Amino acid sequence: MTTISDLSRRDFSEVFPTFCEISAKETSPIRHAVLWPSIPLSSQLLPFDILPTTSHHGAFLPHSSSSPPTLIACLTITLERYAHPHHLDPVITARAREHYQLHKFGVLQEYQGRGIGKKLLLEAIRQLRRRIGDEGPVLLHFDARETQIGFYEKLGFVVLEDERIVKRGPTGNGPPVMYQRMGMLVQSSHGYLFG
Repeated sequence: MTTISDLSRRDFSEVFPTFCEISAKETSPIRHAVLWPSIPLSSQLLPFDILPTTSHHGAFLPHSSSSPPTLIACLTITLERYAHPHHLDPVITARAREHYQLHKFGVLQEYQGRGIGKKLLLEAIRQLRRRIGDEGPVLLHFDARETQIGFYEKLGFVVLEDERIVKRGPTGNGPPVMYQRMGMLVQSSHGYLFG
């Protein structure tokens, strides 16, 4: 298996990843490298990761004759009620049959800025649309770093609340990082429904 440190030794001028669902355990190296480097690799998984209503998605570099496919990005989507439904626009509240939350979205630093995260997120949404079938729209929500709001807005997500959130890393002792709650209504057969 190719390790994350091996990636820095490989030269990829053009990256054409493949996307598929992965196991919870497969997310740990990316989470550790990108999101929670201060947390041991063995402690990267959270209780929601093993629920049957949770899906994990990965982006892989294609394998060559000398190496297997290499995971370079991942994200997790879990069935999780929006924490403050009374703050939501009444249209969203009335239309959303269920709520799913995007968690732990990371792309290895050397592959950021190449559209891999965008493609991975769009593929995960496509899989969510397939999962929900024609049962009605669902709210896909998450806490976005303020520095990433523009990225999500380009994909059709909207800010759900004006209130900003301060987080201090997985231990609560890290430097303050500002977040904003964002989301979109996702419907299977009729595309995306925005606020």
